Amino acid sequence: VIGWKSEEIEMNKGEYYDFSMYSEDPTSPTAGICNQKGPNKGLPSGWIVYFGVTDIKKSINRAMEFGGEILTEVREMPGYGLYCFLKDPNGHPFAIFQTTVS
Repeated sequence: VIGWKSEEIEMNKGEYYDFSMYSEDPTSPTAGICNQKGPNKGLPSGWIVYFGVTDIKKSINRAMEFGGEILTEVREMPGYGLYCFLKDPNGHPFAIFQTTVS
């Protein structure tokens, strides 16, 4: 409907899969469906919007300054980049993503 492409992401050695959506740039995910399993245990299930950033640590610090909350440590998506799940001051989860692909 909106031109995104999908990709299954193997999680926990194939025990289950998360699902990511990409716009025209295949190195930068736009959104994903998160399961509450493995490393995502405790995260809300459902759609998570990913915002692309150029400096993930700086963006985390800015989110904290404005009342955000860190939900996970910075994680690596091998071959793509770094990401972190956060919550805005109203409790809405989102992720930030810094690509490491040139």
